[in-house]
Amino acid sequence: MKILLTVVALLLVASGSSQAMKISEYRSKKDVPQQKAQIEIYLRGYIHGIFNANDVLEARGEQPLFCMPDQERFLRKGNYTQFLEMILSKSVTYVKDDTTIEIAVISTLVNTYPCKVTPSAKSKK
Repeated sequence: MKILLTVVALLLVASGSSQAMKISEYRSKKDVPQQKAQIEIYLRGYIHGIFNANDVLEARGEQPLFCMPDQERFLRKGNYTQFLEMILSKSVTYVKDDTTIEIAVISTLVNTYPCKVTPSAKSKK
């Protein structure tokens, strides 16, 4: 898991801050129709990437980043902006305007849906 987190962090750094959207930028663009559509497309790709990475970890027998119950995997149905809005409405204490939407999303998934650590996952660390 540490390797995956390192890779995710390196990808975020490599993509440059011009690629990452801060919460303040999201708030200023979310009501502009063309911008809203672009944000939705971006969130869809980002969130699907997170789920895919999580699925790969599970398939390898490694500890996933988060363990969302199947009935709650509503994000796969396309409610991406709605999910981000939920994060922003509930996470006022740790989501600041200069936080990126990427960090807000992954942090919320990891903190909201923690995995039970299995004995085999502990021994791999």
